[in-house]
Amino acid sequence: MSSADGGGFPSWVLLETFVFRRDDDESFPDDTRAPIRASGTSSWGARFRVAFDLVEPPRISRIYAQLPQPGFLDPMKSNPLSIVATHRHRALLHVGTQTPEMLALQDFFIYSSAGENPCSVKALPPCREPDFDYYTRDDGSLPRRRRRRPTPPSDDAPPRPLNAQLMGLWCPSGGKEEEFVVAELSLYKPSNISKVFADIYLLRSSDHQLSGGGAWSSMRVLILSTDNPDDKDLWRLCCWETETVIPFQRWLCWIDYHQGILFCDMSKLPTPSVSFFRFPVDKSAPPTSARSGSGSGSGSGSSSDSGSGSDADADIDTDDTSGLLYHGASVVDHGRALKLVNGTRHDGIPFGALKPGTGFTITCHTLMLGSGGDIRSMAWEEDYTVTSRELWDANHPDRLPRDILMFPRVDIDRPHVVHFLFMEFEYVKKKMWTVSIDMSTKTVQSFSMYINGNEGLQTDDDADLIIDKSMSPKPFLPCEFPRFCRLSRKRKDTE
Repeated sequence: MSSADGGGFPSWVLLETFVFRRDDDESFPDDTRAPIRASGTSSWGARFRVAFDLVEPPRISRIYAQLPQPGFLDPMKSNPLSIVATHRHRALLHVGTQTPEMLALQDFFIYSSAGENPCSVKALPPCREPDFDYYTRDDGSLPRRRRRRPTPPSDDAPPRPLNAQLMGLWCPSGGKEEEFVVAELSLYKPSNISKVFADIYLLRSSDHQLSGGGAWSSMRVLILSTDNPDDKDLWRLCCWETETVIPFQRWLCWIDYHQGILFCDMSKLPTPSVSFFRFPVDKSAPPTSARSGSGSGSGSGSSSDSGSGSDADADIDTDDTSGLLYHGASVVDHGRALKLVNGTRHDGIPFGALKPGTGFTITCHTLMLGSGGDIRSMAWEEDYTVTSRELWDANHPDRLPRDILMFPRVDIDRPHVVHFLFMEFEYVKKKMWTVSIDMSTKTVQSFSMYINGNEGLQTDDDADLIIDKSMSPKPFLPCEFPRFCRLSRKRKDTE
């Protein structure tokens, strides 16, 4: 059912990251279909609107944007609004515009669904921090800036472009609804590879700070490892490619599904610590090497038992890019637990239909937190393992075709259920379904059409999605801000 049905909102949603651009009023959804709406203005005065059409999982929710011209590029050439990240009641939006002088601008906005002014967007100040200098001292000590500024960067300094793919959003719990942190993290690897550092641009803000500039800061932090410096953690960090960023308890987590997690501790602000922790060993992976260190080119992406090193490590191959396809890290239990779903193909193919006679294995782990949340005391605990043969034998063929499942997401309210995307490759990725697997019983809980690519049946939304998914399929984004919309509405009703 939609968000408007029954007068309420789902407690959480699976959000399609593709933004449906509808510039005219007729195609832009009305408030009965998409009641959660907000509007904003870019840094040079271009107005835009967003609207969320929210449905209960495993159905997929959508975000619509109205980006009229002038101010935004032709919709046939550009879709300049994207949702970067979400946490609790907030979402981070990226908006790209172009001035009449053809100057490209980058703006970031924070959307809030709670507080005194729910469903609002506020512009973030531009980042005017200077770029890092990439050099090391001769003695190999901590890199530093060549140029140090005695005062904060000038408001006249040109804005520094930020990489949305490396950015995360973190909101503290405990009733501090006005506070949040936005951060970009990239890795700096000195030529001697004796240490690896995290270069961080960070904005820590409250409502009264949003109207001012200079709120960003930058820092270079040594990445701490759970292993000895001479182990393979350094090589894994040198092969690092961030695939997703998620908030979990007091950390922002940068994830490479072939290497592990970088835990950035926000409780240590203004200078957070950063620690590296490996993923569990994928015991079902074929015995060929991959960028994961112990898996295969099929995207096995696991590398150790509990982050403390393993003799099972193999040579690291940086050619595989399938981490996002078959892996998913999900925060469940209202932010208290982190679960990892690892899908392993038995045919060794990075992408495409399964080879005849082969299958896959799905494994679920939970990250067990040690005393005080110390990274060194964390460990992965296996919850469930199910093979494709078990799923196919236990379910009618119509309920689960014999092909690969992708983009796993754990159900926030039911952690034993995992949602996947399934596509028919023979139709050039034009037909897709969402599949929900009960891992505890190894059965298919639901199997429903997501995109129907049959000629004459596809909608305008289907047509847009087919083009997007054919070019670059992406995972869904779990969002909890509808729960805060529901709570805000309840508070108003009781006043």
